Amino acid sequence: MARSVLAGLLLAALALAHQPVSNSTSSSTGSGTGLGEWGPAYAKARAALAKLSKNDKVGIVTGVGWEDGPCVGNTKAVSSIAYPSLCAQDSPLGVRYVEGVTAFPAGIQVGSTWDTSLMYARGNAIGMEAKGVGVNVQLGPVGGPLGKIPEAGRNWEGFSNDPYLSGIAMSETIQGMQAAGVQACAKHFVGNEQELNRQGMSANIDDRTFHELYLWPFADAVRANVASVMCSYNRVNSSWACENPHTLTSVLKEELGFQGYVMSDWNAQQKTTDGAANAGMDMSMPGTDFSGGNILWGQNLLNAIRSGAVAQSRLDDMVTRILAAWYLLGQDSGYPPVTWTSWGDNSGSGAPNVSGTHSTVAREIARDGIVLLMNNNQTLPLNKPKSLALIGQDAIVNPSGPNACGDRGCNTGHLAMGWGSGTDQFPYLVAPYDAIKPQAASDGTTIVTSITDDTTAAASAAAQAETAIVFITADSGEGYITVHNRSSPQR
Repeated sequence: MARSVLAGLLLAALALAHQPVSNSTSSSTGSGTGLGEWGPAYAKARAALAKLSKNDKVGIVTGVGWEDGPCVGNTKAVSSIAYPSLCAQDSPLGVRYVEGVTAFPAGIQVGSTWDTSLMYARGNAIGMEAKGVGVNVQLGPVGGPLGKIPEAGRNWEGFSNDPYLSGIAMSETIQGMQAAGVQACAKHFVGNEQELNRQGMSANIDDRTFHELYLWPFADAVRANVASVMCSYNRVNSSWACENPHTLTSVLKEELGFQGYVMSDWNAQQKTTDGAANAGMDMSMPGTDFSGGNILWGQNLLNAIRSGAVAQSRLDDMVTRILAAWYLLGQDSGYPPVTWTSWGDNSGSGAPNVSGTHSTVAREIARDGIVLLMNNNQTLPLNKPKSLALIGQDAIVNPSGPNACGDRGCNTGHLAMGWGSGTDQFPYLVAPYDAIKPQAASDGTTIVTSITDDTTAAASAAAQAETAIVFITADSGEGYITVHNRSSPQR
C-alpha cells in the first residue's frame, strides 16, 4: 500500500515535469487535522489548547535560547497542562553530549547493510537511550542531504543517495525510535546539499526532480508518522527553507499530509517573524542566535499576532501540532526527567547509563555494512598469514583518545564518524589494530605496523610482511568546524 501511494506521488510529479517548484503562498491554511493514528493525540492537544494563554502558546513554540537550558534545544514549561520544558537533542547516531550512551555507526553505514531489521533495531536503541535520559525529541534521522555532491560535508549522516533506500531507512528508523517513546525529527528539509555557504546558497530544483529525489525520503518519514521535521538553512528556489510556504505548507503539510510540527534548524529562521510563521514553521530553535540575541519569535511573535500580521489560528495550529506529537508518543505520563546538562565542565555527567546491550546492534551494523569492492585472486578471507602489515593512522585509535577532538573535529586515528552536530561521544572505540591483534596472536601471525601516514614508513612495513592491509580515510563534516584547514569538504 505504501509503495502504491509513492507511485501515485511519482505520477503526479511526472505530470509537472521540469516545472520550477513554486514559492507562492498556498490558499489553504495547512492546519493539522488529526487523521489516522494522530486522532486521539489531536483530541488531547485541542483540549489542552483551550487552557493556554497567548504567552503559554508562544512559550511552547519558541526556544528559551542558546545554552539557556540543559539540552541543545529547550522550550518553556507550562504548568497548567503539566507540559515540561521540551528537550530536543542531537544526534542522528546517538545522544550527543551525554555519558552512558552508545555511539552507533553513522547513517551511511546503516544504509550499506540493506537490512531493514538492523535499521529498525538501531532506531529503537537510539530511541530507548534518548528516552532513558529524558530527551523528548531526538534530532534524526537524516534524509537530506541526499548526496548530490560527494564532498558536500554531511552525506555520512544520511543513509544513501538513492531516494528509495533512504526512504526505507528513514521509515524503519523513525518507527524504531518512536516505538521506544521518543519523538523523531526528520531533517534537513529540504535541498540542504552542501555545507559551503549553506546559509546563503539556493537549491534550485525543478518539480519532477524535487519529488523523485529530494522529497522522497521525507514522504516515507511522514507515512511513518514522524513527530517533527526540521527545516534547513539554505534557500529553496530563492526562498529560505524555513520561510517557504510552498515546501512547508503546500507540499509537506497538504500534499504529504504531515500532522506533526516543523522546527527550524538552529538559527535557520533567517530573517522574519511573520514570514516563517505564515510559511508553516511551527517551532523556532534555539530561540535566539548563538550569541543570545536576534529573538525573532517570543515577544515579537506576540506582537505580530496582535497586529494581525500572523493569525491567531496559525499560532493555535503550531501549538496543537507540537502538543499532538507529545501526546502521540505518550510523553505526558511518566516520562524520565533530564538530569544532565550539555554545557560546561560537567557536560553529559549525571545521566543514567542507558546503553544496555546496544553495543551488539552497533557491532552488527558495523560488520554488515562493510562493502567489498574487489577480491582479486581470492585474497580474502586471510588464512593465518605468517606476517601481516597494518599500515595507516586509521588502524589505531587517536592516541589522545577517541573523543579528544570536540564534536570529532579532527582526522586523527581511526575514523568512525565525521564531524559536527551529528556526532556522539564514544564510550569505547575498537580500531582495526585492536581487533586484529588478538586474532593474529591466536594464528601465530607476526604483525608489522606503520601507524602514521608516512609513505616511506608504509613501504618499509609492507616489504617486511607477507600481506599488507592499508587503512585510509576520507573525512567530512558540518561547516562550523575547520579540520586541517578544510571547513566542509572532505579531507
